[in-house]
Amino acid sequence: MYSNNKVMKRNLLHAGALALLLAACSTTPQSGNQVRTIDIAGAMETVTDKPLNMADYFSKVEYVPLETNDHSLIGMAPHIVVAKDIIVASSLNQPLKIFDRHTGAYIADVGSIGQGPKEYAKGGFNEVSFWVDMEEQLIYVQGWKNDFLVYDKTGKYVNRIEVKDEELYNLYNCYFLMDGNRIWGHTKIHAEAEVPSVFHLNKESGQPKPIATWTSDVFSLSSEHLSISTRLGAYVAYGGHLMTIKDGEEKANFYAVNSPSLWKHESEIHLKQAFNDTIYTVTEEGLESYKILELGKWHWKEEDAFQTAGCNDKISFDYILEGKDYLYFHLRTGLYDMKNTKVYSGFYDKKKKSVTLMKGATMMDEANNQKLSIRGATADGGFCALIGIDKLSEENKSRLELDEEANPVVVIVEP
Repeated sequence: MYSNNKVMKRNLLHAGALALLLAACSTTPQSGNQVRTIDIAGAMETVTDKPLNMADYFSKVEYVPLETNDHSLIGMAPHIVVAKDIIVASSLNQPLKIFDRHTGAYIADVGSIGQGPKEYAKGGFNEVSFWVDMEEQLIYVQGWKNDFLVYDKTGKYVNRIEVKDEELYNLYNCYFLMDGNRIWGHTKIHAEAEVPSVFHLNKESGQPKPIATWTSDVFSLSSEHLSISTRLGAYVAYGGHLMTIKDGEEKANFYAVNSPSLWKHESEIHLKQAFNDTIYTVTEEGLESYKILELGKWHWKEEDAFQTAGCNDKISFDYILEGKDYLYFHLRTGLYDMKNTKVYSGFYDKKKKSVTLMKGATMMDEANNQKLSIRGATADGGFCALIGIDKLSEENKSRLELDEEANPVVVIVEP
C-alpha cells in the first residue's frame, strides 16, 4: 500500500506500468467536418457465434514463417510490427529482431539491450518498447533517459532523440505514432490534470507541444487500498502487456500502453481514447471528429469510467485498427470483471457502412484450416496475426515445412 502519490507513480513505472485508461476528451468537434456514425449497438443485436472467415473480407492471405536460427530465436510474449519491407519482432529479455516482410528471412538484431550510449532499456516486464515509422521504416526504441534511440531497417544505429520536460511528457506513460519529421504522442496515465493528453514533437528538437488535455477525473494513485496485478503478452486480448489497478472493490483502471490509440490512415492521424465514443482526426491545431461510435444502451458515461459496478452492461474498446477497406474492432463488456468479461471483434466495412461482430477474437482462414486472431494493421492497408508453432494447424506445419522448434508465423491479410 502507498500513501504518497509521487512514490506510487515512480514504483508503477519501474514495475512496467505503462498507461491508465483515459476518460472523455474536452475538445469540441469542429463544424464543417463530416462525421459518420458507426452503429456498434445495432451490430451487438446480430452478433454471430461463428468465427468470421478471412475469405469473406480479404482476397489475399499470406503466411510468412519467421526464419529460425541461433540468432533469430523469438522468446516469450512476442509482439510484431509489419512495415513495407520488414517485420520487427520483440519478446521478453530479447533485443528487437528484423525479418524480411516477404520471405521471413532473418536480417539482423536492432542494436542491443544495455546501458551504453547506443543501447536501449528493458521495462519492468523485461520488455522492449518500440515503434516503427511505416513510411521511412525507421525503428524507434525507448531508451534510458526519456529518449528514443533510432535505428534503420538493417538494425544500424541512426541517432538519439531526447524528449524534453520529463515531468509532463514521460515516455513510459505514452503511446506514439512516428510519422516522418513528426512524433505524435498520446499520454495514457491520467493521474495529473496538467499533463497534456495529446501532443506532438519535432524529432530534430525533441521539444513537445500540447494539442489537447482531457478535463475528466484523474485516477488517484495515492489511495491506501490499491492492489496491482499484471498480465504479460496480452496483445490480442488488450493490445499489450496489461496491468490492472484496483482501489478497493468499487474502483479500478487498466494500464495497456501499447494498445493502439494513434494511427495514420492515408494522410490523416487518427485517435481513439478510452471512455469516449468519438474517433478523432489529430492535427497540430487540435482535434476534429472523424467517426462516431454509436453504442446506444452500451454507452459508458465519463463520470462512471472507473466504477466497477455495472461494467458488464457497458462496452469498452480495447483497440481499433484501421486498414484500407475496414476498421477492425476489439471490444468487450465487463471490463473490470475478469471472470465474466465478454469479448467481441469484427469489422466496419467503409464502403457498405456496415458492422459485423462475432463473439471472441478467433477468426478462421478456412482455406488453410487455420485459426487466427488479428493483432495489428500493416503498412499496406491490411491486418496481421502472429501464430505460435503450438497453435499452427498440422496442415500448415506440413505445408510450410516447420518443426516444433520453429519461430512463430506471421499471417498477413489484405484486400
